[in-house]
Amino acid sequence: MIRSGTPVDAEAIQAIYAPVVRETMVSFETEVPSEQELRRRVSRSHEWLVYERSGQVIGYAYAAPFHERAGYKWSVEVSIYLGAEARGSGLGRELLGALIERLTHRGFVNAFAGIALPNPVSVRLFESAGFEQVAEHRNVGFKLGGWHNVGWWQRQINSPTDPPPELI
Repeated sequence: MIRSGTPVDAEAIQAIYAPVVRETMVSFETEVPSEQELRRRVSRSHEWLVYERSGQVIGYAYAAPFHERAGYKWSVEVSIYLGAEARGSGLGRELLGALIERLTHRGFVNAFAGIALPNPVSVRLFESAGFEQVAEHRNVGFKLGGWHNVGWWQRQINSPTDPPPELI
């Protein structure tokens, strides 16, 4: 079941995210955020969805501001993280689809995904959802003994208008 995430989900979110931070270059964070920090992130996001199975959160997706300046408010950065047991099950596609649907309804124009490379699984996921690569920044993150590139994928989810749409 996909539902809106709340700050109460911070412990489950941390359990999913902690191994990503500690063991992979998928996230350039080097310290696992506290539950308090994750509650703050959930509260500040445009959308936060969790996938719950048998009462347990096994994945989540969210849309955060793309940049802080006011002129960027119609663009969001999206991210998806799955627990180990949920990977390869199609759950990521479900979460991304539900997230994009909500963002489209709310009037956002662009969704961006930053992907630490190499990461063929994430690239396939976002490209299967209509995202196109628009940039690659070389050697921008150092983690686990090496430098990594970050690619940026973009999907226009609503047509830009003049004036821009009111966001719901």
